[in-house]
Amino acid sequence: MNLKHVPLLRSDPTEEEILTPRKYLEKWSEFTGKQIPEAPKYGIFTFHYMGLLDYLKEKFDVQLLDENFPYPIFSYKGLEIIFVHIPVGGAAAAMTVEELLAIGVKYVLLYGRAGVLDSRISRKSFVIPQKALREEGVSYHYMKPSRYVNASEIMLEAIRGVFRAEKVDFYEGATWTTDAPYRETFRKIREYRKEGVITVEMEAASVFALSHYRNAHSGAILLGGDSVAEEEWNNRRKKGDKEEQKFYNQLGLELAIKSLYQLFREGNK
Repeated sequence: MNLKHVPLLRSDPTEEEILTPRKYLEKWSEFTGKQIPEAPKYGIFTFHYMGLLDYLKEKFDVQLLDENFPYPIFSYKGLEIIFVHIPVGGAAAAMTVEELLAIGVKYVLLYGRAGVLDSRISRKSFVIPQKALREEGVSYHYMKPSRYVNASEIMLEAIRGVFRAEKVDFYEGATWTTDAPYRETFRKIREYRKEGVITVEMEAASVFALSHYRNAHSGAILLGGDSVAEEEWNNRRKKGDKEEQKFYNQLGLELAIKSLYQLFREGNK
């Protein structure tokens, strides 16, 4: 088969789209008579709430962006941050991120749990992905075919700096973004692990690619989840560790907030 005829590989990011997120929102505004809200430039996008919204409400004054866009906004040392729960999966996550970029978000920090390909990465371990292996479909509509898409360098520098300043250990490597968690095969796991892939999830490559396309910045903080590092899948959940996991979920959120604040302090406005 001639791969040139595979539709996904023929996507051309330079072609003009018929519908942009902004056009969609403008039509929504015209139809409903409601104003399009303006969002802060900094956002934490999580694909697992993990009780994090309750934690934010305990520590900060949390307001809703708008009754029609019910995303919480909170302030950290004068920096407004929007907190968005994105759907699982690259396509749905990308649509949500697109619409938030269209109303003002410029810096996208993904936060959530990811599967691991390295057994050293526990459910208490943090991972900073430098790049994402593109085994999903969304990224090919925003970037020409390639094996990886990189996280934003300024995001990586800010996140690394905060982890080091807070003396929190982390792993760094590539993440594998897939559309098909039930098709994570033994061959792929062995192959990807050899080239430095240490986590697997469903959103990073899509969000990294669209952020590049829209002249935004994106990065991620991942917390170790289930494992495909051994001969059998292991969800690694244990009875009685709820409070311990809650601590690490909240610690990761605090590090995400401080990473965005570091970007802001450095003049990325």
